[in-house]
Amino acid sequence: MLESVVLLLALPMDMPDAVPVTFARPPVLQDSGNEYPVLTEADDPDAAVIPVSKCWGGPWADGSLCALVPPPRTATRPVRYVLRSQQAELGGAFAFDEPEKGRMLVLEHGESVLAYNYGIMLAEGVPEDRRRSCYVHPLLGLDSEQISGDFERDHYHHRGLF
Repeated sequence: MLESVVLLLALPMDMPDAVPVTFARPPVLQDSGNEYPVLTEADDPDAAVIPVSKCWGGPWADGSLCALVPPPRTATRPVRYVLRSQQAELGGAFAFDEPEKGRMLVLEHGESVLAYNYGIMLAEGVPEDRRRSCYVHPLLGLDSEQISGDFERDHYHHRGLF
């Protein structure tokens, strides 16, 4: 199996901050267990590793990858990046899970911390005009207590954190 792919990014000359970049996941770099994709500058081995994640919503929810690319350390343009799989450290602090379409969980040491609801949500028995999307619920406190509400019986319009 191929272990890396080179991407050529033409970055703006006046790039002051990081630039969001979206690209298709090469078929040769598929999800596999505890590996995740990262970007590194091909011509600068000392540059920081750039985390890459799956795009969870919008027009890029087709399995595309997203990265926030910082300004390169050298002034050469365009910049070559290597996209490769990196072994995740077992027992890492944070992880993501998508147990169902439209909801992404953020886990800390395997325990749920919050859920981001990017799909259309509607609780059973709630009027159709109360459908919603793009909000955080449940949000859990330090002792795993739920500190957000959603579809409260007397306030259907209340929804977690949005």
